[in-house]
Amino acid sequence: MTDIQASIGLKQMEKLDFILKRRKELALRYNAVFGKSEFFKIPYVPSNCSYNYQSYILKLTNKVKKSRDRIMQELSNFAPQNFTNTKTVKRHFAW
Repeated sequence: MTDIQASIGLKQMEKLDFILKRRKELALRYNAVFGKSEFFKIPYVPSNCSYNYQSYILKLTNKVKKSRDRIMQELSNFAPQNFTNTKTVKRHFAW
């Protein structure tokens, strides 16, 4: 790690509580909207756990008749940064 990377990391740590709070606020808004739909399954977070919402995982149910790509295109009107998947830790390559 370089000195610059360390410096940026330290500054980000100062803002960590705010960042996590804001992510949770956004996730709760998404849950409120998507949770009402029979077409989406929102993230489940057990009461004894916390989630940092680095990514908001939204699953499509079997009731969806459109393709995943079509849904992503339509969601891009509301959430421009959507991706087809997130990788689990075991799928990331580490040097």
